[in-house]
Amino acid sequence: MREMRGLKFWTDGFDQLTNAQGDLETIWEFYEMQEASEAEVDAEGDKLEAKLEALEFRKMMSDEGDNMSAVLEINAGAGGTESQDWASMLLRMYQMWSEKNGFKIRLVDQNDGDVAGIKSVTIEVDGEFAYGNLKSEPLEPTTGRPPPASIPLPEDPILP
Repeated sequence: MREMRGLKFWTDGFDQLTNAQGDLETIWEFYEMQEASEAEVDAEGDKLEAKLEALEFRKMMSDEGDNMSAVLEINAGAGGTESQDWASMLLRMYQMWSEKNGFKIRLVDQNDGDVAGIKSVTIEVDGEFAYGNLKSEPLEPTTGRPPPASIPLPEDPILP
């Protein structure tokens, strides 16, 4: 049943794209006869572009689990306080990235550092395509030196 819904998405999406292309061609003909404005042509072109970008996004996120929420684990490593601070910065970066992209974060487990930062943390990033987005766009802060804590990739998608 899930596979059929996935296939229906593609056939419906292709139909919508074909209809939007037809609408653009029609409004272009009206424009050539000076019965439509350039703004109307641009609006139809924008609609077509938006539909195409939505299909391209879904194609990019077509691996199994990409459309699900994710579990992310950050471990400080063996660098002491510096790596614990770094792990804390990574957590904050993922929190800000999640908020910016409309995902919700739930703290599953956190082990604070002895002096500062965190030794390890496990979070759940909840939202449609959270796993696929995290997998395809890992955050990589640039400091000019190797990070003392590893930059995580999502552990696993959260199955329904």
